[in-house]
Amino acid sequence: MHPMGVSKALACAEVLIGLAVVGIMIAKVTSQRLSYHVSRLFGSDAQRRLEKIAAEFETAQNRLAEITIQLASIYQGTPVGTSNGNKALLLSNFREVIGTLHAKCVGFRDYFSDETAQSNYFRIAPVNAVVRVGDVVDKVFFRLSQFIISLSPQSRTEILDSHNRQRISEAIDAQKQVCDMVRQYATDGEILAAFRRIEETCKQVPASYFAIPQELQPDQVLQGTDEPQEFSGTDDERGDSP
Repeated sequence: MHPMGVSKALACAEVLIGLAVVGIMIAKVTSQRLSYHVSRLFGSDAQRRLEKIAAEFETAQNRLAEITIQLASIYQGTPVGTSNGNKALLLSNFREVIGTLHAKCVGFRDYFSDETAQSNYFRIAPVNAVVRVGDVVDKVFFRLSQFIISLSPQSRTEILDSHNRQRISEAIDAQKQVCDMVRQYATDGEILAAFRRIEETCKQVPASYFAIPQELQPDQVLQGTDEPQEFSGTDDERGDSP
């Protein structure tokens, strides 16, 4: 038996449809397996890059802690053996640390900007790695704000020159953009909470530029005196709220 007339066209269509259905089924099964492996590879790469970013911010945090303790010891009480040369060196090192922090913040923003172009980034990237980066960034800016608040107005003016203030301001703007991207694309509660803390901490840094330490009296502030202020040199223990 063989088709004749119009039946030939129907037989051809039947063969083509059968081949297409089998091809679609094979492609569907293969695509699911391939998507699974690609997601695992992307997740591993995202974790590796996020851990590297967190380690870089931790290095910047440790360096900032070291410099701020040394600066606090000079500006809040002059130890024996402290010279203007040491003071100038510390100010230069502080500027270098602020520059490094600025570069890390801009790089972190650029990384998130590229990755979040894929709407499923936060569904694949490990939550613990993203939260860890957020916690480290929050600690860096909290450390910076506490140091600035501990200084007298006169010391603050000398340490936070126009260059440092500009770099700090640009770093804060970069982190605000990161927080905006997280708020737009992320759905996990831990990630949102971590970057919400960064937003709140970043708000404290500009406010701390001209904050008056509680130990100073109003007449001392007007005279620009540089009374020693208490600065422990350690991060405060905080809960969810900064």
